[in-house]
Amino acid sequence: MKNKNIFKKSILMIVFVLSILVGNAIAEDGKGILSNIILDKNEVKSREFHKDALKDAQAKISEAMDKNDRKKIEMENALVETMGADIVKDKKKLKKAIVAPVGLYWGYGYDDLISMGVDLTLTDRKNIYSASKVPTPLKDFGDVKLDFSDDDKLWQIFLTGKINRSDANGANVLKAYRRYKSLLTEKYGEGKEFFNTIEREVPLSEEEIAKLVAAAGGEKKVKDDNIFIAKTKKIKEGIGGPNFVKDLSVDNASLYVVFDTEMLNIQLVVGAVSDEITYLSITYRSKVISDLRDKETMEIL
Repeated sequence: MKNKNIFKKSILMIVFVLSILVGNAIAEDGKGILSNIILDKNEVKSREFHKDALKDAQAKISEAMDKNDRKKIEMENALVETMGADIVKDKKKLKKAIVAPVGLYWGYGYDDLISMGVDLTLTDRKNIYSASKVPTPLKDFGDVKLDFSDDDKLWQIFLTGKINRSDANGANVLKAYRRYKSLLTEKYGEGKEFFNTIEREVPLSEEEIAKLVAAAGGEKKVKDDNIFIAKTKKIKEGIGGPNFVKDLSVDNASLYVVFDTEMLNIQLVVGAVSDEITYLSITYRSKVISDLRDKETMEIL
C-alpha cells in the first residue's frame, strides 16, 4: 500500500514537471523545444526572420545613439575651445549651444543627420542641402535648407514659410511677421528691426501748391519774379504702404529683425517674389561653429 502511494506521487510529480517544460517551451519567444511539433515550419522561419530583423534594428538604433553621443562630446569640446571650460558645467547653457531648431544639432555632419532619419538633397549651392523628415518640423515653414561648413559641420539653417498669393498690400505676410517676431522675442529677447525703402517722387495736391505760392508772396509776385514753385515732393512709404510689396520684390525695400544672442544670430525676414506674392523666412546661424571656424583659420594663417 505504501509502495502504491509512492508510485502515485511519482506519477503526479512527472506530470507536473512535464507541464512546466511544455509551458516554457511554448512561451520562449513563441518557439522552443516543442516548436517543430506545435508550429508550422514556415511560421518558425517567419518568426526567426522578424526576430533577426528586430535585433538588426536595435543594433542600428544603438549605433546611431552612440554616434550622436560622440558628436555631442565633440561639440562640447568645441564649445570649451570657443567659450571656455565653464560651459560644460552649465547644462542649460550647454543645451542651448548644441540643440538647433527643428530637432537638429549644431556641428552635426551629413552622415550624422542621415543616421537620424533626415533626407538630404544637394542644392545648386555648395554645401547647402534641402532637408525633409526633420525630427520636429515647424508647421508654417515647410522648406528647410541646411548649410554645412567645408569641414562638414551644420552651422546655418534656413526656414522658408508658405507663399502668400494675392497679397499686394502685404497684409498676410505682415500678420505672420508680427506673430513670429513676438514669439522669437519671447524666446531670444528683444531684437533689432530694420526697415529700408527708397524715396519716391509724388505730385503735390492743389492745396499744397497754393500754400507754397502764398508763402512765396502770392501769385502775382511768383509770376513777376519768376519764382520756382515745386509741383512734386519726395516721400518714403511706411511698412504696408501701397508700393510696399512691389518694392520688396525688386529690392527697393527691406524689412527684417535680427536677434543676436551669445550663441546664435537669427534673422526674421519679409520677402516678396512679385508685386503680390510674399513669404516669410527665418535664418539661424550658430556663432559657436562660426567662431570655431574663424579660430581654426587664424591658427593656420
